[in-house]
Parts: sequence; structure tokens; C-alpha cells
Amino acid sequence: HTEYSLLEGAVPVKKLPKLAHDAHMPAVAVTDTNNMFAALEFSETAAKAGIQPIIGCQLDLSYTAAEPGKRPEALAKVNEIEKSAKKLSLMELTERTCKWPVGDPATEDFWFCGLPVQQGKPYCEAHVGVAFQPMSSRRDRRR
Repeated sequence: HTEYSLLEGAVPVKKLPKLAHDAHMPAVAVTDTNNMFAALEFSETAAKAGIQPIIGCQLDLSYTAAEPGKRPEALAKVNEIEKSAKKLSLMELTERTCKWPVGDPATEDFWFCGLPVQQGKPYCEAHVGVAFQPMSSRRDRRR
């Protein structure tokens, strides 16, 4: 994890390629938690240092099953929002555009939402509703 994984990582992105080079590692991975903010900076820095960058993301997920035949409201809203999404590439993202990924990154059909973000969040209103759900009571239960 890099400094972008708050409370979990401390490795500055710009120092990681040198650390990998000094350890004779031909490649190194970054897997930040719930974000990919280091991806572009890390990829460029590692490539310049001759290190193969590997990008990953650790996602904290919480799912509450809907009643049979009914979809959760947040996911239904996302389906409607994605019809009007701007469908941006990674290089087109800004601080003000929704960074919600859609599709398979290994295909040309992959894009980011691109709608205006909610203040203080990396996603638009619909995607914030999916990403920041309260933990289910099952996960809160003590063992």
C-alpha cells in the first residue's frame, strides 16, 4: 500500500521504483485500499526506472441481499446514471469527475463514469450510494 491507503500504507509512490530496483525486483505491485489514486503516478515513475508496474486495488465490499425479484435502490439508480455517464478514459479524469470504473479493464469497453463528483467524494451521487453503504449488522456482530 502507498500513502494513498490512509492508515494502511506509508510508501511514497515516487520512492517505490528505486526500492524495487535496489532489491533487484523487475516488477512491483501497488494495491491501495478502496482507491486507485496512485496508479498513474506509480506507472509513470516505475516505467521510467525500468520497473514493470503492476496495479491492483483492495476493495472493502459490503452486500445486503435484496428481497427476491427486487433490486437494491442504489444499484437501480446506478443503472440509470450510467446511461448518461460521460464514459471517460483514465487520462480524461480530473478531481471533479466521478472515478467509478465500468466494465472489464482488459477490454476496450472499459471506462469511468465522469459525471460531477459529490463534494469531498471521488464519485458522483449515484456511485457514492453504492460505495459508501453502512456495514451490515452481520459484519458488525462480535464473534
